[in-house]
Amino acid sequence: MMQRDAVRTSLHQSKVFDEQCDVTGQLRCAALVLSVTAFFLFLYIDICPQESITVLALGTLMLAWTGPLTVLAGTYMKNNRFKVWQPFEGGFHFVSMQAVGWCLTGLLLAVCLVYLVNFHTLTRFEGQFLFIGIVGFIAQMVLNVSLDTFVADTPVPHVRPTSTTKSVVAILLSVSGCLFFVAFDWILPSSVLLVLGAVIFSVSSVVLHVGIGWCDLPTFALWQPFVGGNVFMLLQYLGWKFFACTLVSTALLSSSTSESYAGTASCMGVLGLISQLLLLTSLSFFQPIASRVEPRHTHRLPAECAVCGIVLVMTGLITLALCHDLLPPVLCPSKIRLLGLLCLLVLGAVTPLTHVGGARAIPRYQLWQPFRGDSKFVFIQSVGWTWYGIFVGVALLMHLNNTQFLVQLLPLAWLLGAASCATIVLSLLFFRMDEDSKHSATMATRGVPQLLPALFTMHLPPPERLLGHVLSTSTVVLHVVVEGCQVGGTAAALCVSLGLLLSVLAMASTHASGRFQSPSYRMWQPFLGGDAFVLRQAMAWTFFALFTLFDCLCIVACIRHDDVVRGLVLAVGVAAVVPHRVLASSVPLFQPPSSSSRLPSATPLMDLRSSRLPILANLVLVVGSLVLFAMAEWCRLHWRSFSHLFFMFGTVAAAAGLACTHCVCGPYMHSNYRLVQPFRGGLRFVVLQST
Repeated sequence: MMQRDAVRTSLHQSKVFDEQCDVTGQLRCAALVLSVTAFFLFLYIDICPQESITVLALGTLMLAWTGPLTVLAGTYMKNNRFKVWQPFEGGFHFVSMQAVGWCLTGLLLAVCLVYLVNFHTLTRFEGQFLFIGIVGFIAQMVLNVSLDTFVADTPVPHVRPTSTTKSVVAILLSVSGCLFFVAFDWILPSSVLLVLGAVIFSVSSVVLHVGIGWCDLPTFALWQPFVGGNVFMLLQYLGWKFFACTLVSTALLSSSTSESYAGTASCMGVLGLISQLLLLTSLSFFQPIASRVEPRHTHRLPAECAVCGIVLVMTGLITLALCHDLLPPVLCPSKIRLLGLLCLLVLGAVTPLTHVGGARAIPRYQLWQPFRGDSKFVFIQSVGWTWYGIFVGVALLMHLNNTQFLVQLLPLAWLLGAASCATIVLSLLFFRMDEDSKHSATMATRGVPQLLPALFTMHLPPPERLLGHVLSTSTVVLHVVVEGCQVGGTAAALCVSLGLLLSVLAMASTHASGRFQSPSYRMWQPFLGGDAFVLRQAMAWTFFALFTLFDCLCIVACIRHDDVVRGLVLAVGVAAVVPHRVLASSVPLFQPPSSSSRLPSATPLMDLRSSRLPILANLVLVVGSLVLFAMAEWCRLHWRSFSHLFFMFGTVAAAAGLACTHCVCGPYMHSNYRLVQPFRGGLRFVVLQST
C-alpha cells in the first residue's frame, strides 16, 4: 500500500512538472507572438501612414505586455524559485540580460508614449516605426532567453551600507534636476531650465562618485574600469550611460530651434533620475580588493585591429568632410549619397572583422560563444555588440531616407561603429576560458533551440505539410505581385481570391497531415490532443480567420474599384504565413486521447433557471447589434447620416453584449467566476476567452 502511494505521488509530481514546463513554454511563445505582431504593426505604420493613433497604441500595448509575460513564464519554471521581484538574484548572466532587456523595453515605451502624445504633429521619416519594432523584438528575445540562464542557488551579492546624509543629498539633487526638466515641458519652455537640470545632475553624480565612493569606500578609485564586482560594473555602466544620454539630450533640446515634442524633456529628466539612483545603488555592491590586479595580456591583438583602426580614421575624415561641405562642389547629390552609403558599409564591417580576427589569433576563441569566457569579457562583449546593433538600426534608417538625412546622421553612425569596434578590441584582452564559463554557456544555450520550435517546425516536413508550405508561399507571392505591380480592378480581385483559395488549401493540407502521424487524429476534434496542441490550433485558426476577413475586404474593394490603402494587400499577404506556420508547428505536438480522458461537460443554458434572464438579454443585444449593423450597411449609400447613427448604436449594443456575457452571465452561471482572472479556469476556457 505504501509503495502504491509512493508511485502515485511520483506520478503526480511528474504530471505537475510537465504542466509547469508546458505553461512556461506557452507563455514564452505568447510573448514571442506579441513581439512579432507588434513588429508587423509598426512596419504597417511605416508602409501606410495612419491618421489615427489606434495602430500605434495597439503596438505599444503589445510591447508593454511582452515583459510581464516573460516574468509570468518564469514563475512557472520547474525550480519554483523564480520570483516576480528578485533584484540581483539568479546569476550574473541572468541579471545582465534582464537589465538590458528591461532598459530597452523602458526606453521604447517612453519613445512610444511621446509619439502617442504628439502623433498629429510628429515629423515623419522612413523607417521611424520599423526601428521601434526591431528593437522591441530584440528586447523581448533578450528577456525570453534570459529565463534559460536563471540559477536559483546563486548567492546574492553582499550589500554595503553607504553614507545616509550624502545619499539623501544626492537623491534630493536628482529629484530637483528632474523637476527642472518637467518644468521645461509643462510650465516654461526655456533652455535655462534644461541647463540647470543638467548641472544639478552633474553635481549629484560628483557627490555619489567622489563624496561617497572615493571618500567613504576603501580601495575605491576615481578611475577603476572593470573593478568592484560584476553587479557594481553592471550598475555603473547603466548609470553612466543613462547620465550621458541625459546630457546629450539636454544639449540637443537646448540648441534646437524648433519646438520640441511634449513629454520629451520629462522623459529625459526621469532618465537622469534613474541614472543617479543606479549609481547610488551600485555603491552598495562595491567589492573592495586588497591589491590592484591588472588584466593579464596573455595574447597579442590580431592584425585586423590595426586595419580596422586605419579604416575608422579614413571614414572619420570622410564623415567630417561630408558634414562640413569640404568636398569638391562638382559632386552631385547621388555621388554624395553613394559615398555616405560606402562609409556605412565599411563601418559595418570593422566590428565583425575584429571579431573574426580574434577567432583567428586567440586560442579557444570562437565566432559563436554566448556567455563563454571571463565575466568581464562577457560584459564588455555585450556592450560592444549592443552598440553595434544600434549602429545597424541607425544605418537602416539612413539608407531608407534622403541624402540630407543620411549626412546629418553620419557622425552618429561613425561614433557608434567606432565605439563598438573599440569595445570588441578591448574585450579581446580579457578573454579567458574556465570551467564556470563553460557551464554557464551550456545553460544559456540549452533553452534557445527549445523556444523557436514552438512556432516553427525544425525537421523535414512530410509531403502534405511541404505542399502546405508551397501553397502559403504562393499566397504571399500573389499578394506581392498585386502590391508591387499596382494591379487594380478585376485582375487584382482575381489574384487576391486565388491567393485566399491557396491559403485555404494550405491550411487544409497541413491539418490533414496529422492523420499520417496518428490514427486517432481527426479533422474535427475540439479540445483534444493535449494542451500544447489545443493552444496552437486555437492560435492558428484565429489568425487564419483574421487573415480571411482582411483578404475579403481587399477583394470587395478591388471589385468596387475603391482605393485600397497602400500596403494593405502586401501586409495581408505577408501575414498569411503566420497561421500556416503555427498550424504546422501544432501537428507534431498532437497526443492521442486516452480512453479515460473526457471533456468537461458544459452547463446547458436552458437548464439554468436563475440565469435564463441575463442570457436572454445577452442574446437580444447580440441579435440587435447584428440588425443595427445590417441597417447601417443598407442605409450607407442613400442615407449616410442614418448609417452613421445605426453603426454607432450597433457598436454600443455589441460592446454591451460582451459586457453582459462577462460581467452578468459568467457570475450567474458559476459562483467562482471573477471579472479579472488571468490564465485561470482551465485551458479550454482560457483559449475560448482569448479567441
